[in-house]
Amino acid sequence: MPHLPGGSSDRVARIVAEKLTAKVGVPVIVENRAGAGGRLAAQQLRNTPADPNVLMLANPAIMVVAPLVYKDVGHDREKDYQVVSHVSQYEFGVAVGAAVPVREFNHLFAWLRANPEKANFGVPATGSLPHFFALMVAEQANVKGEVVGYRGSGPLLNDLLGGQIPVAFDTLDTLLAQQEGGKLRILASSGSKRSPFAPNTPTFNEAGLKPAADNWNAFFAPASMSAARVAQLSAAIAELMKDPDTRRRFTESRLDPVPSTAEQTTAMLKTYRAQWAPVVQRSGFKLTHCTTTGEHDLFIGQETHKEVGYLTDVLSKKAVDHVHAHAANAKAGQPFFSACTAPPRTGPGRRATTPISSLRSSRTCFTSTAETSTATAR
Repeated sequence: MPHLPGGSSDRVARIVAEKLTAKVGVPVIVENRAGAGGRLAAQQLRNTPADPNVLMLANPAIMVVAPLVYKDVGHDREKDYQVVSHVSQYEFGVAVGAAVPVREFNHLFAWLRANPEKANFGVPATGSLPHFFALMVAEQANVKGEVVGYRGSGPLLNDLLGGQIPVAFDTLDTLLAQQEGGKLRILASSGSKRSPFAPNTPTFNEAGLKPAADNWNAFFAPASMSAARVAQLSAAIAELMKDPDTRRRFTESRLDPVPSTAEQTTAMLKTYRAQWAPVVQRSGFKLTHCTTTGEHDLFIGQETHKEVGYLTDVLSKKAVDHVHAHAANAKAGQPFFSACTAPPRTGPGRRATTPISSLRSSRTCFTSTAETSTATAR
């Protein structure tokens, strides 16, 4: 499971795992292996020796987007994995925190144009589908802003609810749970028609924008798994997705269950790549390096022809060491990377610069050179 507990994918994995145990005759355990935008889990699956009982639940970020944005993604979707079954579909939503004075989607971008210092869009992962969906929406709305990558929906929602970031793009089911508690407002959803789970939420199309997009989950097996075992698991999972109780639990989680064959899932992957490759390429976003520990992810790459760095979660000593090590490779005095990966944390209109080695807060804007490393809370 390439994500932290608590998100949409994790809920899908746990529902299927519970039901699949009875069908395959062995306990099915969900193991969360978050990090590096899902590449840790993908590489672990690729390196799995012949084992009839190991699967990965993946989404488009891993199997479609990652090969488009990484210089070396570390795996080959067609050579290293076998498609098992597509199991769920769900939409994206855009939401604002309760303190943001915007109640309609049509007013959001006018507010951001009037307050450009607040034009930060939070997404659950750097290089994820919500990342590029946010870029696509901003481009169509003619708004310039920073996409702020988090390490999962949990940290993103914490900052949205806490007022550290004004706008978030995430899966609709994740946002709905918080809206019902009055902690945020969902302004629009990404489907071609209104979601049955949010009938009062307009689509982007209704607001005059054209993006229509959704997310999905599908199971993949390592290339080492026998074809017979893949076929057995594919049939078992497809049958589960027709089970009334499984469908009820998916619906209660605001997810659309999808019974699917391996062939149908393979065709879907080709469709998604054709849809998103132009969006990714137009953004100019390219990651050339990713380092992950249990504490952080460090991404280095290109976005619209500028060098960028994304540091998520705890800015630990290990993270700082990575920053300095990579900065040492730059020419003396030349910026190695410069990016904003967090909204202001020092209050409206205030700026503060601190040596990066002394920072202990997360998702901080920073610039690193071969001579100095500083961080700026903007």
